[in-house]
Amino acid sequence: MSYGQMKVNLTFKVWIDHLLEEVLELESAVEGLQLSDQNKHNGNTNENTKTETKWDQFAEGHAIVKSGIIKKRKGLFAKRRQFLLTYGPELYYVDPSAMVLKGKIPWNRDLRPEAKNSKIFFIHTPRRTYYLEDPESNAMAWVKEIEKVHKHYFTPINNSSFMV
Repeated sequence: MSYGQMKVNLTFKVWIDHLLEEVLELESAVEGLQLSDQNKHNGNTNENTKTETKWDQFAEGHAIVKSGIIKKRKGLFAKRRQFLLTYGPELYYVDPSAMVLKGKIPWNRDLRPEAKNSKIFFIHTPRRTYYLEDPESNAMAWVKEIEKVHKHYFTPINNSSFMV
């Protein structure tokens, strides 16, 4: 395979990955709209209840610990997302323009946040590493809060207290 063919193949792969992400986000948006429409038909609206923020509707009843606009990068493309860290523990991300839940980062014992600098941070999970950028340069604050929530739910048991 020539260099030109390899370059075309790589460009094509990046383009396909971007399209797949777009399809998944559109499917999630349609699913969210269907649930919203279903709730309206069932009379489950929040018109009479006042929420603290406009983001509470995406937190599935969990208290929001930290939120903010983060650029979520996948491949060559970055998307602006409103991130919501909750004591679920959950880390949701929402399209702030369309007000649609786009997804959440899966939590488990192996989740690990890492700050690269004041703007860039990563969230490592067993299946994927999320590349994130905080335009407000608060990457360390995000990492500390994520670590705090993670520690709350996944504190290792101290085996020394069980020794005879």
